[in-house]
Amino acid sequence: METKTVTEKELSSYIKATKKALVCKNAKTKQMLADLENDILCYCEENPNSTFEDIKKHFGEPNTVAEEFSIGFDDNYIKKYKFAQFFKIAVIAILIMAVTRYVSLG
Repeated sequence: METKTVTEKELSSYIKATKKALVCKNAKTKQMLADLENDILCYCEENPNSTFEDIKKHFGEPNTVAEEFSIGFDDNYIKKYKFAQFFKIAVIAILIMAVTRYVSLG
């Protein structure tokens, strides 16, 4: 039985899934993702026949990696971040509704 080594596409999807699962997005998380990608590439160099399953076993599932990283954030910071995200979405939704109404009246 032939084992399939990790592809660049699989690594990219792993990093994207981890990024998506992160609670907060800031400079600290960008650095963490860059470090994670570097660590995975080093692991692949040291283990050239590693599979995508090997990567997940060694580093964990993307959501688990994100959860572990989020432990370092203060609960207050997370609440503020989530509120800011909600506020941005609400403002955009209100603007879209206002523009749509303006266009339909015009």
